[in-house]
Amino acid sequence: MEAINLSYSERDRFQLVAAAVKDRMSPAIDQYLKEKLAARKHRPKTSYNTGKALHQICTEMGNPLVSEINEKKVEDWANKLRARKCRVAIRVKEADGIVRERKKTSVSDSAVAAYSRMLRAFINWCHEKGKILKKPSKSLPSGRCKKTRKMRFTSFKERDLLLDRVSQPELAFIYHVGFLAGLRFGEMLAMEPDWLWFSDDGKHGKIRVQETKFWKPKDKEAREIPMAPRLLDFLKKWPIEGSFVLKPKKDVSPPAPKYRYNPEVSFRKHAVGCGVPWLTYHDLRHSFGAHPFASG
Repeated sequence: MEAINLSYSERDRFQLVAAAVKDRMSPAIDQYLKEKLAARKHRPKTSYNTGKALHQICTEMGNPLVSEINEKKVEDWANKLRARKCRVAIRVKEADGIVRERKKTSVSDSAVAAYSRMLRAFINWCHEKGKILKKPSKSLPSGRCKKTRKMRFTSFKERDLLLDRVSQPELAFIYHVGFLAGLRFGEMLAMEPDWLWFSDDGKHGKIRVQETKFWKPKDKEAREIPMAPRLLDFLKKWPIEGSFVLKPKKDVSPPAPKYRYNPEVSFRKHAVGCGVPWLTYHDLRHSFGAHPFASG
């Protein structure tokens, strides 16, 4: 009976592939991006960049039938990408804020890994939809992209300047929980009222980073962060109005809160105005980790 059931399931999969045998790679990519965007698993910018990369891969492969994508075709594409030589000028923003040009002569290993991750995700989706029977994932280069950005952190003077000069409440919240609790930006957006704990005497507090209905912490690990005195005073005065601590009235439909609020423009203006143009959300976390060492 087990063998018979397996044979029926395989027959159904072959029928699915037979129905999709005329699907070319290019329209399948458009369908894939449309589904990811509709499910809010991609931001518009992510969808645009992924689509640009996948269509480039599609052109290099000759826009094959999806059912014809096999390990040899993927391996040939990866080898050509590694061997490609290019001489282009790339604009790089240095730590001093000045944009300079550098010469790039070949495709880097990190670029190969990034293209491969996008192609692997697309192939996995094709397999789930029954467009291909076997995933040719073994031929795809694996491994993480090489980190090219230096880990940066602010000085105590820069941190205090950024905290003292901020006037927008939401931006003040981001700077406080970033600098004084080391929260990632996704954790700031996902924070719910029950993450905040205050002692009865009001002299102590904790932030409990934990799983919610729409969000899971990195590596699925919950953690508790003691509140520094300055952060404790700030959060005790922070109004709790709804489901989320930051921007509670923003869209909360699934899969919120991943992309429900974007303060990039105001964050950048404030950082530039305080003389720290290179600052990013994650640099706040780097600073939280580096400052205890700097203070002994």
